[in-house]
Amino acid sequence: MLTYTIRRLMFAIPTLVFISLIIFLLLELAPGDPMAEVPLTVPPEVKQKMREALGLGQPLHIRYFKWLIQFCVSEPLHILSNMTGFNLAGDAARLISWQSRSPIADIIAERIPQTLWVVGMSYVVGVLMALPLGIISAYKQYSWFDQLGTFIAMVGYSVPTFFTGVFLIVIFSVELAWFPSIYDTTLRVVDWDTFVLQFKQMVMPVFVLALYNAAQISRFMRASMLDNLNFRYSLIFFLSLLSLVILKAPVLGSYSEESKIFLEEELNFHWRSDEVGYSIFLERTNTRLAKYKSFFKEAAKEIDLHWTLIAAISYQESHWNPKAISDTGVRGMMMLTQKTAKEMGIKKRTNAEDSIFGGAKYFKKIMDRLPIDIPKQDRIWMSLAAYNLGFKNIELARDLTISMNLNPNHWSDVSIALERILLDRYGRESKDFVKHDQVAKYVDRINLYFATLSILYKDEELFLLAKK
Repeated sequence: MLTYTIRRLMFAIPTLVFISLIIFLLLELAPGDPMAEVPLTVPPEVKQKMREALGLGQPLHIRYFKWLIQFCVSEPLHILSNMTGFNLAGDAARLISWQSRSPIADIIAERIPQTLWVVGMSYVVGVLMALPLGIISAYKQYSWFDQLGTFIAMVGYSVPTFFTGVFLIVIFSVELAWFPSIYDTTLRVVDWDTFVLQFKQMVMPVFVLALYNAAQISRFMRASMLDNLNFRYSLIFFLSLLSLVILKAPVLGSYSEESKIFLEEELNFHWRSDEVGYSIFLERTNTRLAKYKSFFKEAAKEIDLHWTLIAAISYQESHWNPKAISDTGVRGMMMLTQKTAKEMGIKKRTNAEDSIFGGAKYFKKIMDRLPIDIPKQDRIWMSLAAYNLGFKNIELARDLTISMNLNPNHWSDVSIALERILLDRYGRESKDFVKHDQVAKYVDRINLYFATLSILYKDEELFLLAKK
């Protein structure tokens, strides 16, 4: 942890220097001159001397370097001198505010306590607003309260704070005269009157910042609650043990020795690293899947695939939630785009039956587009990847696989080429690369759900097919 912290801090130094350089260049390119504010009564020769004293006649890189030395070396030494009483800075010049003619460090030090109070209170108020909003929104999903919370979060996250601040000033300071429009950083609380004044001037800035914080935290809280709603944390360990016992005892008796070995060495190994996910999966198998199992079976018959595969895809996409929706606009049990739904003849994506049938047909369509010489197991995994990332990317990956002297009919080789394509397209540090590079994990998770459902429903043939 210490190494990570040091590494991040060392990375932050050149970043801050680069930002300061950009700001310095922008100010240089801006029209105007600092000496323009000097009164016209000042003689030109005096102005010239002032200009030379400020270093305005020197080259840009020299001025920036001098400023950097003052900011990073001279000013910290002056601060240490004031704190210790020793003259560590000598005669080094200080950074002076053009407006107040006071050292900038002194101005910052004077205003830090007030800033910390405002920012700290905004976080506290934001959390107090976000927690009940996120929890109730998740518990009352798609209700009017959830819609209202979503709207408030959207406003708080989308509207910039400088606009919200000005808006509140116009209403509560100008029109109603309830709160002051200017924040007095020099105010000290010594009695009840100064406390009331301090409270009044903090209300609006705290609310503006709290609204922005609450918008983000409430969405995080809502998403976390939805993942764990209807799940009792006190029973995690018990359910995990119970499910392992169920899988290892009576169910195993109906499988061959090969299946038992795979169950113990592979399936349970993966689930042990995610006991919470395993318990949630079992709980939703008994509750959500039971409602829609008949739809999965009917849809699977039409495309000549087993229903547990379609159910596994649906769980990965939506956790069997017919009203699920993503940030990209896909929705429903099978998370279909509007274009795909229209192509499959689906009118309402949030209808569970329609979504399941549409998603199954779309998956079958992808499988049929792949060459018939690809083994069935690899066709399934490639089709899953195409379902997640698009068929065109799989085609490109298969073409690249050939040029890399790998087998385009093996998913393990195609996944390597697919990662190379995404890396070249986005770059390793890109958020888009991280987002799209999850396709291998996507396929692995569906494989795990597929295998688990095959075991739960005692289908050894499919269980063996789910093995890699």
